[in-house]
Parts: sequence; C-alpha cells; structure tokens
Amino acid sequence: MSCSFSNSGSWISSGGLDNICSLHRVDKGKIGPTQVELHGHTGFISSSHLLSNDSRVITSSGDGTCKLWDIETKRVIRDFDNGHVGSVEALVLSKDEKTFLSCGIDATVRLWDLNSKKNQRVYVGHTKDINDVKFHPNETSFATVAEDGRSFLYDTRTDVDVMQYHVAYQPPLSACDFSLSGRLLFVGSPNSYIYALDTLKGTCLSQGRYRQNDNITCLATSPTGHVLASSGWSTDIKMWFM
Repeated sequence: MSCSFSNSGSWISSGGLDNICSLHRVDKGKIGPTQVELHGHTGFISSSHLLSNDSRVITSSGDGTCKLWDIETKRVIRDFDNGHVGSVEALVLSKDEKTFLSCGIDATVRLWDLNSKKNQRVYVGHTKDINDVKFHPNETSFATVAEDGRSFLYDTRTDVDVMQYHVAYQPPLSACDFSLSGRLLFVGSPNSYIYALDTLKGTCLSQGRYRQNDNITCLATSPTGHVLASSGWSTDIKMWFM
C-alpha cells in the first residue's frame, strides 16, 4: 500500500496489510531482501517516509496513529496517537522534516511537530474520508482529495481553505500531487481519469485516460517536473510526460 525511497537512494521503505513497515537496501539499482521489519502498528500501513539521515522512518496506519521509528533499534521514537479518530490514510513530510501533515477517515488534516508530537493545527471542510494530502512546492499551502469528490487548497498561514476544486467525476477522488511549479494540481479518481487543475483559477485544464476500470491509488511528480507517475489496482505504473 505504500513505498518510498530515501533521499540517498540507498533504502526503500514499504508497508501494507500485514501492519509491518519493511526496509530494503538498494545496491546498484537492485532491491535487496528485507533488512529491517518494524512491528508495532495494529492496522495497515498507509504511508511510510524515510528521513534524510536514513536512520529514521515515519509511518501512518489504519490503527489511527503515526509513528516515528529508529531504524537501527527498531523501536518507536515517538507516537502521534492523540489526533485522528479512525484510520490515517496518508502523510507527507515538510522539506525541513520538522513538521508533517496527516489525513484520515475523520475528514480532517492535522499538522504535527515531528519533534514534540504536538498536534499544531486541525483543518476541516471535507465531509467524508480524506484519501491523500500533499504540500505545495512552496509549503505555504497544501492540497487534499477526498471521498466527497472535492479537492481543497489550504493556506497554512491563515489556516483556511482558499480554493475548492470540482471535476466532472464525483465522488470520490483518491490521489493528488502538484506540478514542480505548483501551478497545476493533478488528481486521480477510481474512474481511471487523472485531472489537471489550475491551482490559481480553480479550473480543470485537461484529463487523461489512465486505464479502464482501474482505481488510481497514487500520483507522483518526478523531481525534474517532466513526468507524472500513476499507479492503481492493476500491476501497471504509467508515466505521463508533460
């Protein structure tokens, strides 16, 4: 259900329905066997992100918590368990790795201090499960997609939603990511469409057919900004050149 590279490219973290976060070494482009297994969640692993020093990883889970782990000791450094009611569906780290956002089936997004486990802010507006959350490239705002078929853009300086996006297909919306400039927001849906939204005007600019009858579960823009990757319930990953 989740996977991510470390910034160094030497580790991959993954997690799923077995409630375990697994870590693999990457050597010369090949993924090795599992080196570390982190046990502690009592629900599925929805997201996992390695921190830049390759010594810690943060996870979110269907048990309603997020956990920061020490990879060497395999122990939980910090539990973020006083926030969401129900499953946490996704999380995203800030670039400086001081804060992170999490979203869940309680229709809220929560901003956390990574070092103090403090729930700094709660963002509301959606009426159903929030499936994904991503920081805007300038990190003064972030976007969400939810089961209510809407996508919101929230401003972290004013703590309010500054834009609501609607597409032809409603509901739900399942995944999102920004273009490198932040001018476009890509959102995916279970009807196999990806929509490109203008973040400033709130309009839908284009849509691309991904795969017939395939629920899009993840979207990711490449570091260069030239490619959008999408994945779904099938075994395929599709690359969209922009």
